[in-house]
This record gives sequence, C-alpha cells and structure tokens, in this order.
Amino acid sequence: SAPSLPACYSGRKQDSLVEKCDPFCKVEQKDDHCGQCKCKACRFCGDVCDSGIPGDLHVRSCSPGCHQQDPAAVCPLCKCRSCPFCIADGGVSEQGMSAEATVRHGQSVAAGTTACHSGVTGDVSYRSCVPGLCDVSKRDSHCQTCRCQGCSWCQAPPPSPPKLPRPPPPANARGGRGPEACSSGHLSDTVEAKCEPWCTDKGLPSAAVCGMCACKTCGRCKDVRSVAQPPLATSHAGEDGCPLEIELSTVSTKREKAGWYAHRLSVRVDEWQPDTVVTVDFSAADARVAIDAEDVQSASLVGKPPPQGAFTHSFRLGPRAASMRGFSFTGFTGRESLGRPQPHLSC
Repeated sequence: SAPSLPACYSGRKQDSLVEKCDPFCKVEQKDDHCGQCKCKACRFCGDVCDSGIPGDLHVRSCSPGCHQQDPAAVCPLCKCRSCPFCIADGGVSEQGMSAEATVRHGQSVAAGTTACHSGVTGDVSYRSCVPGLCDVSKRDSHCQTCRCQGCSWCQAPPPSPPKLPRPPPPANARGGRGPEACSSGHLSDTVEAKCEPWCTDKGLPSAAVCGMCACKTCGRCKDVRSVAQPPLATSHAGEDGCPLEIELSTVSTKREKAGWYAHRLSVRVDEWQPDTVVTVDFSAADARVAIDAEDVQSASLVGKPPPQGAFTHSFRLGPRAASMRGFSFTGFTGRESLGRPQPHLSC
C-alpha cells in the first residue's frame, strides 16, 4: 500500500487534503502554487513565507528594489528576506543594522527623527511610519513598534466600536444552534449540512445528490428517504502513481429486457485535470460492461468499445467537469450489483 501523506488544509476549494507535488505544480508559479496542499511537497516550496502584507510575495526572495530602501522598512517583506541585510524571520541582520545606523533613504538617521526603543528584535531605533507595512487595522500590535509609532493613528486612542446586538447563530436542520456536522463518506464532500447551488440541477436525480452533505438541507431532499449508497470504489492519491483521488458511485440501476441491467455510474475526482485519462476496471468483479460512447458526459471514451462489453474502460476528462466535479456514463451488464469485489480505479 502507498505510504500515508501529511494531512493538509489550505481552505481552497478543490485542493487536496494531503501534501503532494502534482504534475501541474510549476516553479515559475510557486508564489501561488506553494500555497496549495497539492504542491506543498514540491522541493521548490521549501522557502514558503507569509508576511501578512498585501501584495507581498509568498516565498522568500531578494528583489532589486530592496537595496534602495531602509533595511528595517523592507526586511519584514518576504520579497526582501533573502537579502544579506535581512534575516529569514523578517528582522535586520548585523549588516543591515550597520547600514541603518548611517543611512535612511539617503539622509542621516539623526536628522529630523525621534529616538525610540521598542525592544522588538529587528525594529528601527527611531519613530517612523513605514508605508505598506504599518496597518491601522493592526494598530494594537503595530503601534508597539518604533517603525510604526510615527503614524498619526498611533498618536490618538482608538475609537470605541459601536455596540450592536449579537445576532443568534443560525439554527441547524435539527433545531439546534450552529451548522450541523455531516459525514457522507463521499470524496471532497462538505463536513457540514448545506445546500450548494449545483444541488438544484434538475438533471441530477435526487438519489444522486441527497446523499451528499453539500445538498442535505436542500428542499428537494427534505422528503427523500432513499439516498445514494456509499461509493462502489475509491482510489487515494499516490496509488499506482496516480496523483488524483477518484471515487466511483452508482447513481441509479434499472432492469432492462433479457436480464440486462443499466447502471448509471458517476466518477468524481478531487481535482479536475482536463485530458487526464481515468481507467475503471471491473475485472475483479468478473463483470463485462458494455458502454454507449455517445452517452458519456463531461468525458470521452478512449478507443472503440466492443459491442459485447469489456472488463476495462478508460475515459479522457473533458475541458469542464459536471456539477459534481466528475463525469458519468451508463454501463450495461448482466449483474444487478457491481460493488463486490470492488472495481479498480487508476489514472
């Protein structure tokens, strides 16, 4: 079995829940990609940095403009932390302290400044107000530093916020307060009962959507007693070299003539990557499945399917996923159930 990967949560939709290094991760875009769990395991993401300053980089660097400014003003910026006059945590190095003592934007530090000592490592020794760094919304902490004590909003006491009545938390589906925790066992589903916009798609049967936590509170699911069954099969990222997490589920099963069953199946992935080939293998269940290539939605069948069916089928992901972040197809077979033994999923 594949080794377990470090758990990860970035707060981004469709991101992985484990640290990985997916093929799409690019060093040229590391400022954005290294903030995603699916790229955090890449070697080029080792210098990840977060200064909390709007417009700053998210990796440590030494941009050309850093050398033209006061070290104490620029060293908190990630884009300058790799410069020799800065240290990795945003403070000023010994070389930077020497430069700060003699030059401040081309002028003597002593001229027109007020001496200051905050005791904060790497802070300046005079009262200043550094643009782009000092933030009035963080006045409680920033006004404790000399580099921000010269700001006008550090001179007056903060205004008292208006007292407003606290609204009650929303009621959950069971009448309690706060969101209702939910677990469906489905890939990339929400952990709270919700009603997301795609759940109202009339083209999706209620049995397919009402088993998802993302749709549990929708009006169409209120009186639905029979919900979707657990997944037929799942594949975790890293298995067989596949970077995706894949889930195969039954949407509906209908008995046809001559002992055949029509299974409407849904394949979902944790991240939609166009042109990726996903393979579904029913050989473990000894199920030969016939597929109508024209009936595949959001993907295309690779190769021409034999009329008598086959054990293995491969699908190429299209440019856009279906509303459930996947694709669907109908498989015809003589078996009423396809879940035991489980089909095998790979990419």
